[in-house]
Amino acid sequence: MNCKRARPSLPRMVVEGSVLKDNGVIPEIKSEAASLLNKGPEDWTKETIDLKRYFITDVLDDLIGCQDRAEGIFTLSK
Repeated sequence: MNCKRARPSLPRMVVEGSVLKDNGVIPEIKSEAASLLNKGPEDWTKETIDLKRYFITDVLDDLIGCQDRAEGIFTLSK
């Protein structure tokens, strides 16, 4: 699901994380996570690209009009 959103947080944590305990399955799991990262995100449709552009423009408008530092940090995290 994270890969579909182009935010592969879990696969990245698995690949980059330190193993605390292994019952012999970790190499296979790390390999699968690395494969997902190497594959990269799926191509976006034109509709998805347009939606993302709209979202970016909306967030930038919020940031330009921001008067509060906390609101600005929140907006940037989007």
